[in-house]
Amino acid sequence: MTLLGKTHIHKMNGLKYVLGAPINGVAVVAFILAGAVEWGAGAFMIVGGIFGRYAGASVARRIERKYVRWRASPGA
Repeated sequence: MTLLGKTHIHKMNGLKYVLGAPINGVAVVAFILAGAVEWGAGAFMIVGGIFGRYAGASVARRIERKYVRWRASPGA
């Protein structure tokens, strides 16, 4: 996203999640239609994913941008 001129790491993370949601939604629908979902394990993963996303965002907002950028950079 830096190549697109974005510099604020918290805004870039938010945009990443907004753009990723429809992509993941399409994948979820494809797996459901294919009958490839094990609902017992899937329920735990759904709850964990929701909790992890909110917890991660909450922690990331409290950390200075330079440290978030360092951790989010590939190869860091």
